[in-house]
Amino acid sequence: MRDFELTSWQNAFIGKYLTDSPKTATLVSKAGMGKSFVALKLIELLALNRGLKNLVILSPSLNLKEQWANSLIKYFDPEIKRNLTIFNENIHQLGNDEKKSQLRELLLSNTFILVDELHAPQNSKLLQNFLHNDIASNTNSQLLFLSFFDQSIGGVNSTKYFLGTEYIYDDSVLKKKTLLLEIARFSPSYDILQKVLKKGLKFDNLNWREFEKLVAQLLEMDGYKVELMQGTKDGGVDVIAIKDYGISGFYKTIWQAKKFAKNKVTLSTIRELADSVHEFKASKGIIVTSTFLTSGALQRVERDKYTLSKIDRNDLESWINKILRQ
Repeated sequence: MRDFELTSWQNAFIGKYLTDSPKTATLVSKAGMGKSFVALKLIELLALNRGLKNLVILSPSLNLKEQWANSLIKYFDPEIKRNLTIFNENIHQLGNDEKKSQLRELLLSNTFILVDELHAPQNSKLLQNFLHNDIASNTNSQLLFLSFFDQSIGGVNSTKYFLGTEYIYDDSVLKKKTLLLEIARFSPSYDILQKVLKKGLKFDNLNWREFEKLVAQLLEMDGYKVELMQGTKDGGVDVIAIKDYGISGFYKTIWQAKKFAKNKVTLSTIRELADSVHEFKASKGIIVTSTFLTSGALQRVERDKYTLSKIDRNDLESWINKILRQ
C-alpha cells in the first residue's frame, strides 16, 4: 500500500485475521484509530496472496462512499485495482433490483464485502435482509464490518446483527506498554461474557442470540476453536467447536443452544441434534439449555452418550463458575 505504514495493533489484526480466515467478522475501535486504512491493507494482501477477485464496499452515506473512492485512489496500488472488480455503493442501493443483481453476480466468485459504520441506523433492516439472504449463505465471500467502539456497552451493540468473529481494539488497552498492545481480541462478542463473569448479568436475562454467543465464548475459554453459526431461530447447529488433542487428533463438536424461560428440551430436539452429528461429521453433539430436558430426551442422550451430551441449567451454572475460578 502506497504512503501508509501500519501501527503495531493494525499489523496484529491483519495477522490474526489471515490466520483465522473468518467468513464473517467485525473490526471495532474508536474513531480515528485507522480502521479504514487497515481494511484496505487487508484487502490488498487478499488480492495479492489469496486470489481475491471482487471488492464490495457498502456504506450508509454519499459522503462515505466518496471517501472510500478517494481512499482507493490514494492508497491502493493501481495494479491491484486493475485486477479487482470494485463495487462501491451506499447500502440503500441494495433496494435497487439492478444493483442487487449486479452484486449477487459478484458473489459467485472470490469476493470480499466491507460494510462501513455497522452501528449507523441506516444499515439495519436492509442490511439484515441482504446478509441472511445472500452473503451468509454464499461460500465464495468474506464479510468484514467496521464499527465504532462504545465504552458504555463494552463494544458494539451486537444483538441486532450477525457479527461472526469480533476483533475489538480499545485504545485504553492499546496505550498500555504491555503485551496487550498487540491485540484485544474477543470472539464472538466482547460484552456478554464479561458481564456474566462479573455476575452483572444472569443468563435468564439473555435473548436467544446472546445465549448462543455466551456458549461460544465459554467454549473459546475452554480452548476450542469456535465458529458461531448464522443465528436463525429455526433450529439446527448454533456453534461448531473444534479442539486439537495432539496425538489423539481433532475433536469436532456441534452445539445447539436452547434458551427457554420454562419449557424443557424435548426428544424431537435431541433427534434433530443426532441427525446433525452425522451431517456435520462431528465427534459429538451437545445440547445446552437454560432449563432442563424431558425424561425422553434424557434417555436418548444417555443411550447415545458417546455421540450425544447435554448441558442443562445446573451444568451451565457449574461451567460458568469454573470459568470464574480460572
